[in-house]
Amino acid sequence: DAATLSFRSCWGSFESAGWHLFEDTSSMTLTVARATDRVNTEALLGPVVDVCRGQLACPLLPGSPALDAGSVAGARYDQRGLRRPRDLAQYPNAADSADIGALEMSSHDVTLSLEYVVSTSAPGQAQTRIVLHNIGAMPVQQAVLAVLLPPSSSLVSCSQARVINGLGRLVLLGVESVPAGQCVEIELVFHRGSASTPCEISARAYSLPRDEFTANNTMTIPVP
Repeated sequence: DAATLSFRSCWGSFESAGWHLFEDTSSMTLTVARATDRVNTEALLGPVVDVCRGQLACPLLPGSPALDAGSVAGARYDQRGLRRPRDLAQYPNAADSADIGALEMSSHDVTLSLEYVVSTSAPGQAQTRIVLHNIGAMPVQQAVLAVLLPPSSSLVSCSQARVINGLGRLVLLGVESVPAGQCVEIELVFHRGSASTPCEISARAYSLPRDEFTANNTMTIPVP
C-alpha cells in the first residue's frame, strides 16, 4: 500500500552503474551491483530543507557514509549549481572526493527558510519566522543574516539572534555558534507598513568561517 511504499528506498529491478548508496534493498532486485556501491547502508540524511530558492533536499548529516564517497563522473555541479567535488579533509576519499547524492556538501554551509506567522502582536505589526539550518559538516562559528523588510516597515523585536543593525527596512542579524546538522528559529516582529498590497521579505545568510556558498530566500506574504 501507499504507506508501505513511502518507506522504501526503491522497488523493482535496478542495474547500478556504480557510486550509489542503497539504504535498504529488501524491496527491490539489484540485478547488478558495483564494487563502488554502498548497499544496505544508512545514509544519515537530515530533514527536508529548502536548500536554495525553493529547491527541497535532504542534506547529508555529519558522519554520513556518502560524504566524499562518490565520483563526479561528468556531473560538475550539484542540485544547487555548486561545483563538485568539494573535499572534506576529515573524510577519506573513495575517488575524487565528490559526495554521493544530489547535494555536494561543504565544511560550512547554511540554508534558509522563511515562514509568515499569523501574528497576535499589536495592531499594525506582523511576525515572521526565519529558520537557519547549518547543513555543513562543521559548526558555524557565526552566521550573519541580512533581512529586507517590506517598504515602510521597521523592526520591533527579535529572538534567537543579535541585532547588529535594525534601522529602517534592512536588518542585520548575528547568530552565534550553530552546530552541524542543527537549526536556529528566529522570530521577527515588525511594523508592516502599508496594508494595501502583499509585501515581500527577503533574507540572505553568510556563514563564518565562510565557504563558497551563501543561502538566500525570498517570500511574499499576504497582509491582513
